[in-house]
Amino acid sequence: QTGHFNAPRQAAAPAKSTAARSSVHIKVEEHMSMTADHDSGMESLEVKGIVLLNINSEDNAKCRIAVRNDEDRPIQFQTHPNVDKKLFGSENIIALKAAGKAFPLNSD
Repeated sequence: QTGHFNAPRQAAAPAKSTAARSSVHIKVEEHMSMTADHDSGMESLEVKGIVLLNINSEDNAKCRIAVRNDEDRPIQFQTHPNVDKKLFGSENIIALKAAGKAFPLNSD
């Protein structure tokens, strides 16, 4: 018999970020989910993360962002349809597929 353990129903309001905002702001969120059996043995563990990019300057709207990835194990990732998934997968660079296009301003 297995059970699903979730965070308490009374989730706290998201903390306001005190990080200084620049013209290119990156926010990373991670969520974990675990399934355990009745003997507290872990059956599965899933970690999901999201990277949000907010650009508030037209001067930087066509930027390319190099991401350091020290993980050598394979991971599954899903990109926004407008982001170049092959470039991110091979070189760890976040950029739009259409080179001449700009990221939308003031949008996560």
